Amino acid sequence: DEDTDAFNDYMEATRMPSGTKEEREKRHEAMQAGLKNAILVPYGTAELCIEAIELCKTAAMKGNPNSITDAGVGALVAWAGVQGAVYNVRINMKDIEDDDFVAEYNRKCEQLLEAGKQLNQEIRGQVNDSFTID
Repeated sequence: DEDTDAFNDYMEATRMPSGTKEEREKRHEAMQAGLKNAILVPYGTAELCIEAIELCKTAAMKGNPNSITDAGVGALVAWAGVQGAVYNVRINMKDIEDDDFVAEYNRKCEQLLEAGKQLNQEIRGQVNDSFTID
């Protein structure tokens, strides 16, 4: 719902009057602000998904060994959440004209993707090691 609400700010801006030069400028500024806001919600979701993967790692390392696969599955689901949220960030970036803002969020998204990938590899290793029979 927050994601929809954030994108609605952009949609409302598109319906602003555009008859005069001043109205067009205000409309354009509001549309740009709406797009930036539409990025912040899914970016926050991606961050929360990273936190969930970290919790899964803790569960895999310190939790009940019989539930390690649950931690692995949870990490996979949260990893999908990171990737999906980054998709939503990036689709809204294409129309943002603030190159510094776009570069910053591209960099931040890459960091989240790398962190999620690394965490999942660690968890997958632990889960796979639990299948080893001595």
